[in-house]
Amino acid sequence: MKIIICHGLKGGVGRTAAAVNLSAIAAQEGYSTLLWDLSAQAAASYLYRVDAHPYSADESLLEHPGKLVALIKGSDYANLDLLPAGPVGDDFNRLLFRRGKAKDFLPAFTTALAREYDYLIIDAATTLDELFVILVRLADLIIVPMTEDPLCLQAFQRLSDFFLANALPMHFLMPFLQMIEDDNTLALRRLRTLVPALPATMIPLAPELRQMNARREPLRVFAAESPAAGSFAMLWWEIRTRLQEDV
Repeated sequence: MKIIICHGLKGGVGRTAAAVNLSAIAAQEGYSTLLWDLSAQAAASYLYRVDAHPYSADESLLEHPGKLVALIKGSDYANLDLLPAGPVGDDFNRLLFRRGKAKDFLPAFTTALAREYDYLIIDAATTLDELFVILVRLADLIIVPMTEDPLCLQAFQRLSDFFLANALPMHFLMPFLQMIEDDNTLALRRLRTLVPALPATMIPLAPELRQMNARREPLRVFAAESPAAGSFAMLWWEIRTRLQEDV
């Protein structure tokens, strides 16, 4: 099972839209896919029409990985399941580390998932904490949506510094451009110079992305022929190529 974390310190860059659309494409291609909603806003759960889970962050949740596996829900789409948002923010974090189980529980949990899924895509919280460190060490790739806003570059530099400070694998970071209106601006050219690892594919700023919230569907359902949907398909191809190269 390949683990892909969609992360970003800056909000408003389409992190959840990327996680939702990439998971939809993976499932459409026939891969058994799980999207884990770790966002405090429960946005991925909302977009996939799955209610944020009312389970409580008590110690029984950590008795066995199967307890968390049992909370996985099916979606409206073949090959795609969702672990909806629940007490996954500070409550879940504190519970894991108070009981000293984080380093054992999360690897055991992902091992259990690997029996059922080809891909685990995580819509991560916009935080840098111990939970994120452990997840990164289990992951195969961390994708980071960026716009041409200078604050995105600042946030990516903070993320890179965090990776260096915690001896995390820098080559696992894969920033990509999203919500781009003009692909030839001075700001964008400067960004490509400062972040040479950016893939060729850019996700355009498109009205269909805004419509996702109202329709509660990934692009492949209602705008499969749109430029944005095509760009996500190309980005997914680049991600799969990157994962194969890292084997």
